[in-house]
Amino acid sequence: MQDTLHLIDMINCTILFKLNSAIWYQFIFLSVSFLLIHALDGSVMLYFHTEIHPQWCRKNKPNTRTGTIFVHRSKISSFHPSA
Repeated sequence: MQDTLHLIDMINCTILFKLNSAIWYQFIFLSVSFLLIHALDGSVMLYFHTEIHPQWCRKNKPNTRTGTIFVHRSKISSFHPSA
């Protein structure tokens, strides 16, 4: 999702701003595009990454975290470096 937003920003900054050759139009268009894309990017980040939600955005659940622990066993090497 975030990559799509930045793809739209790149299209805006390379193709769409050339629709009008007036300098004021290009300045306004690129400024609004920059601000909007980065505001939407932050909104997407807050929506999908729940572990970084601010306190006012969290639901009234107890603060419990769940996780998974992976244990990997490896064969102990019999190689001993000679001293």
